[in-house]
Amino acid sequence: MDASVEAAFEAFDAAAPEGSFADDRRYHDPAPVVLVGEVTSESTAVNDRGPKLRGYARAGIPCYLLIDREAGTVIVYSEPSEGRYTRAAEIEISKTVALPEPLGFDLDTSRF
Repeated sequence: MDASVEAAFEAFDAAAPEGSFADDRRYHDPAPVVLVGEVTSESTAVNDRGPKLRGYARAGIPCYLLIDREAGTVIVYSEPSEGRYTRAAEIEISKTVALPEPLGFDLDTSRF
């Protein structure tokens, strides 16, 4: 993985083209977002696995990366349609997972 991409994934919430959210508005159109990532914790896991999953799909976010530390898994949800993701790929944390287009690269999860 390119070092700049690796650095960008060390601490992220969402990936979008540079400048997509450069203004001071509190709410933005989610259209430029290509990926949202969440890391579960004891206090957020229920929301990360339920309401956020459904909300990101409804918003048309192409890829939702859920790092579920409690389960020891990484789940890549993709292909949102009619308010839900139609594809899900689950791997153990520490493996490499292929991120779908528009990202189109492998993500090493060994540092998660």
